[in-house]
Amino acid sequence: MTKKIGRFDIVRELGRGAQSVVYLARDPHLEREVAIKTLHFTRPDPEQNKVLLAEARTVSQMRHPNIVPIFEAGEEGGDLYLVFEFVPGKNLGEYLRESGALSPVRAISVMQPVLDAIAHAHALGVIHRDLKPTNILINEDGFPRVMDFGIAARVEQASAEGGDGERLMGTPSYMAPEYVLRQEIGERTDVFAAGLIFYELLTGQRAIQGNDLFALLHRITSTDIRLPPDTQLDERITAILYRAIARDPESRYATVAQFREALDDYLDPEEETGAATAGGQGTIEFLLRRMRHKSDFPALSESVGAINKIAASDGESIGKLSSTILKDFALTNKILKLVNSAFYRQAGGGNISTVSRAVMVLGFDAVRNIAITVLLFEHLQNKGNANQLKDEFLRANFAGILAKDVGIRTSQRDVEQAFICSMFYNLGRMLAQYYFPEEGEDIRRLVEQKGISEDRAAHEVLGISFEEMGVGIAQHWGFPPLIVNTMRRLAPGSVRKGATGEERLRVLSGFSNELCSVIAAATPEQRQKEIRKVTSRFADSVTLSEKDLQ
Repeated sequence: MTKKIGRFDIVRELGRGAQSVVYLARDPHLEREVAIKTLHFTRPDPEQNKVLLAEARTVSQMRHPNIVPIFEAGEEGGDLYLVFEFVPGKNLGEYLRESGALSPVRAISVMQPVLDAIAHAHALGVIHRDLKPTNILINEDGFPRVMDFGIAARVEQASAEGGDGERLMGTPSYMAPEYVLRQEIGERTDVFAAGLIFYELLTGQRAIQGNDLFALLHRITSTDIRLPPDTQLDERITAILYRAIARDPESRYATVAQFREALDDYLDPEEETGAATAGGQGTIEFLLRRMRHKSDFPALSESVGAINKIAASDGESIGKLSSTILKDFALTNKILKLVNSAFYRQAGGGNISTVSRAVMVLGFDAVRNIAITVLLFEHLQNKGNANQLKDEFLRANFAGILAKDVGIRTSQRDVEQAFICSMFYNLGRMLAQYYFPEEGEDIRRLVEQKGISEDRAAHEVLGISFEEMGVGIAQHWGFPPLIVNTMRRLAPGSVRKGATGEERLRVLSGFSNELCSVIAAATPEQRQKEIRKVTSRFADSVTLSEKDLQ
């Protein structure tokens, strides 16, 4: 292998195609890694040099965060070479082979920036013509970057060349029917290829497969592409996909921008009616829609919402709350058993035989908290991934007990609220584990493989962090602001003492859950060291002795 190309020191080969090869190289002047694309060094080929120079000129016009930029072009031994930014990571094809099919939210989060990049190229009058997973790089942060405009064509050039019988250029599995039949090239040909990539993201497999070129091209031109029979996707996302890969170009999205808008509307359907949403609200609504498709979720959601609504209203009676709880016989029995346990004896429990008496003795908030806790935790137990859910419940209970104990030792006024707030701190993670177990597995794998935070991994897979999911659904269920606010994560660094009761509860919830996390995750050898890190972070706000921690 050549040791140098121009001033660049070759490190290793990154990949090769029929005409070109790409190397990882080091620029000794700027002391950075670059990717160099050049022809196979055999003998100079003026025609191929023209193609490479055309690519350089095309990419040099583009300024977009999702397009790999070109730094410069040079010549070595009569052959041209192009110097691009090096993007550490893997291409989308490799990424999919490792991950398999992606969740709809994650698939959309990959497609949106890819479509933005292609829309930028189209705005400059450039058609990519060879859009496929191997021409999309996924960097170490999961951010997609489009590359390889080697056979890109200008719109006016494509129109002039169309239908002249030229040989087909590109990758057959991603060619549009009108290009195969009539060599028509336009924005819709890139829309078709983007749709096939979206198909691959959702299913984990190519839409069009086979080794027989003529059979493959015949299928593209004569058969409508459909999802495998066992694919479980809702009708709206299926309709978006089928429009993008329609055989008739007139039935397709006219532009990638329209394709992008359809995906945006899928995540946030209220956008269609002009209602504004902020931040991840569209993703929350999407996840809620998915959860509603589960047969057990509507009943849970209705019960939690009704209890919260009654407890939040000053005008509602004890009888109204009691009758709402009494509708569920099993819930009633569990509440009475719980309020008569040793845990609640000091608060007046221990000899309570009716729900209304429990409300009178313990108060609206206490019974509301007990009812919702029992509802949620009992409801979430009947699932195939029982072991993982059991771990979540144990961690939540331990965090609650820890918060209550620390609250007593540090003279907190309302230790029951501390218990409840700490239990619901990771509501988003619990719900995700129950309703989206496959995505939960993907999140854990990302944390292990990339060493990234759990919330960042959740954002990559679900399009939203566990914190945002928990807060959003708690608000949807009508949880009181006090509980919702204590679910929000504390800023990095030293944690100051809370000035109000609500701030102190938030600090206590954060402390108990961070402590639980390190106890659960750290090895026995590292546990004490990790615990000291947490106590050091909370030293100004939670005062505990070494003896207390034992």
